[in-house]
Amino acid sequence: WFKTDSTFRVPKAYINAHILTPVYKMGPAAVTALRLFCALLADDLNAYAYDAHMGGLYYSVDFSDRLSFGAGGFNDKLPDLLLRVTERLRSLLNELEEVASGKGKPEDRAYWADRIEKQRELLLRGYENFYREDPIQVADYHMRHVLTASMWHMSEYMEVLRSANGEGLLEPLVKNVRGALAKIQLEVLAHGNIAEDEAIKVANALRESLAAEGQGALPADEVAQNAVALLPEGPDRTVIYDFDLEKANPVEENSAILNVYQV
Repeated sequence: WFKTDSTFRVPKAYINAHILTPVYKMGPAAVTALRLFCALLADDLNAYAYDAHMGGLYYSVDFSDRLSFGAGGFNDKLPDLLLRVTERLRSLLNELEEVASGKGKPEDRAYWADRIEKQRELLLRGYENFYREDPIQVADYHMRHVLTASMWHMSEYMEVLRSANGEGLLEPLVKNVRGALAKIQLEVLAHGNIAEDEAIKVANALRESLAAEGQGALPADEVAQNAVALLPEGPDRTVIYDFDLEKANPVEENSAILNVYQV
């Protein structure tokens, strides 16, 4: 999708790319691996991102329920920035794969194991600190977990992160990320100072770059769908779910209640 800005008339554009993968069907270990990989990629691109920021450009890469790339700024250099990110994604995965297979130098393996360990600690700390947020945010998360038909719980990601250190996570990370990117579906939105042919050119370049690491397109029936679960009816047509926040955060003095009505 694209939309040319004909109102503000500034030489800037914004491109958002969503890469749909079957990773959620692969389990919490695969989801955790992809999040660790995105953190490694973002950390690896820090030096390049600084130069881009000085040139009026920015980018983001993250994974929630899908792998997302975002970039904005002066439109003449925007495609180059996005391609740089996807090219580094490919080369980083290949580099990690070589190290994990034992073909790389021992010092390279130690280097990447240490980098993974640092991102593991940051990600785990973020999950653990979540329960120190306002009770309403904790309640909202658990409400979404109950209502979403297929959603892994945060505790399952924490279990994966606690099961091994950076060295132990190296091979599983490569295997899961490679499996997640084997088949993809790409969705791109471009808006701002960009024409239709330019938007199509950017989308095709991204597709070709990412397809080089995979085996083809993700079939429509394998694309994860956001579905809401139908709550079972209790004796009085009421279902109550309790979460003991005091156990997770003993110093929290407040609580929260969320009411959900399904009609």
